[in-house]
Amino acid sequence: GILLLYRHFDGAALHAYAARLNGGMVFSWLTVLPLVVLPVNLLHVTAGLRFGFALGMTLVALSILLQLLASYAIVHLWHDYFARRLAKVRERIPHTAHGTVCLFTLLLPGVPYFIQNYTLALIGVPFRIYLSRCLPLHVLRAALTVGLGDQAGHFTRTGIAILTVYW
Repeated sequence: GILLLYRHFDGAALHAYAARLNGGMVFSWLTVLPLVVLPVNLLHVTAGLRFGFALGMTLVALSILLQLLASYAIVHLWHDYFARRLAKVRERIPHTAHGTVCLFTLLLPGVPYFIQNYTLALIGVPFRIYLSRCLPLHVLRAALTVGLGDQAGHFTRTGIAILTVYW
């Protein structure tokens, strides 16, 4: 299916359209929309289309940092509400396992980005561990989708195969 769609895909037109998008607006979308359920991969592809790989990755990394800070802050603003409901779950997780729980949660396939971020903050993962585990893994995972957006007009069969394996 991907190979058939590729024949009808005009990467140059997509890049031209992305170039006309307001850069500040794209960054705003990139930062805010994943906090409220929009799939982050689509926005990372858009960043690659609009800004290219180097600037796109820089902006994506910054947006991920801001999203992690916001997710953690949002959960802690309503800490009392969540603390009552999640007390039993928090008691089950030993303090020494927070780093492992972060890695496990981030590597689960199919779990939406925003759920990963909010869940880790909700179960009481300390901020230092939360940030030191989530930021590098999210940025590493984003490199492929930003690169996909950057290379959208130059796909080869090998590139499509790599994308398919990743997907």
